[in-house]
Order: sequence, then structure tokens, then C-alpha cells
Amino acid sequence: MVGVGLVGVWPHAGLAQAVLKGRIVASQSRHPLAGADVIIEDLKRVSTTTDSGEFRLADIPLGVHALRVRRIGFKSAITSLRIEAADSLVVEIEMEAWVPELETIYVTAPRQHSGRLQEFERRREHGLGTFIADSVLRESDDKRLADLLRERGLRVEARGFREYVLATSGCRMQIVVDGIRIRDFDLARYPVSDLGGIEIYRRAAEAPIEFTATGFTCGLVLIWTRDH
Repeated sequence: MVGVGLVGVWPHAGLAQAVLKGRIVASQSRHPLAGADVIIEDLKRVSTTTDSGEFRLADIPLGVHALRVRRIGFKSAITSLRIEAADSLVVEIEMEAWVPELETIYVTAPRQHSGRLQEFERRREHGLGTFIADSVLRESDDKRLADLLRERGLRVEARGFREYVLATSGCRMQIVVDGIRIRDFDLARYPVSDLGGIEIYRRAAEAPIEFTATGFTCGLVLIWTRDH
């Protein structure tokens, strides 16, 4: 169950856009959840919650937007956000813990990929870039993502408790997760068991143009999560 509470609305005359801020908590314990991605999907905008579970997204145009919250170990929270005036909105969103089923399921029909993984398979057929498919990932569930990328020739550097992918020139590669660019990406936050496909592009000529329009200087890694 996903709970969304509207805590406060303050109108600001003369503004054409709104600000969304709030807090993400666990539904049962009410503890704040750090490291959750809060996404306005149609705008491809993302904010990551702080240690106190708080987030902020500014300059949101008026209208109806799909709001999605995701965090490892919890079910994705999806709701519709309606902005009818240039307001500052404060919301509280509850996330329900997700526990994987241990029962073995045998599937005899051909696997149907989601839309994003269908695009992954289409690009893989063309042979550009380096691809790590779901079948390979399932054999590597016990590995760390950083080690899996090192095996593909990428350079991974640890700074404090965070791990980053670096190009040969030393700058950070651009990371896109499920179609959304993550600016401060930490490899340690994404277990291999939660991933459905990885694409690696070291040169702009190889990369899909829809992911390089905002600039491409240090390489690109596309990460696709599994459909739970």
C-alpha cells in the first residue's frame, strides 16, 4: 500500500511553476528513507532523499504529472500529481517494504520484456556498445556491480563509501537508470540482483542519440532495473 499525504499548500501569486518538497517514510515503522529516488516521469526530473528522508523538486510546470518513488528493498510508489496553481506543495509518501518470494516458478512461455528492455534487445542486435543481458546478470547476482563493470574493462574508483565509473580520461561517465540521468550515481546502491540489463558506450558514435542530447564527453552507461 502506498500512502501520500498532502501536508501543506501555499499559493504564490505571479509564479508560473511550482515547487514540490516532502519526506519519504517506511509505511510501518514511519522511519525516514534515505537514498530514495523521487521522479517526475514525464519531465525526467529526479531528486534523491537525504538522511532525513527529505527531497525537493523545483520549477514544476502546471498540469498533471506522474510521480514515482523508488528505493531498493521497497515497492515503487506511483501517484498522480495535479498542479493547478503556482504553489509550493509539501507531501509525505509512505513506501511498503518489498520481500521477494522464495517459491520456485517454472515458466514455459517465451519471456516478454518490458518496453525499455525490448529497446535494449533491439540495440543489442545491432552490435554497437557492450551489453550485459539478463541471463548473464542472473549468473552474477552475488557479484558487486563495480566488479561486474571492471570485468568489462571499465575503470571504477571509490571515494569514501561511494563508487563511480570513470572514463579513460579520468572524468565520470554519464549514468542513466531506466531512462533518467543520475548526476551523483553510486554503484554500491544498486545490487546486481535488481538489474535487468546494462549497456556500455565508450564513444558518442555508438550511443543512442536520445541519451546523448544533453552532452556526451566521458562515455555512457545505461542501467535497466528488473520488473518485479
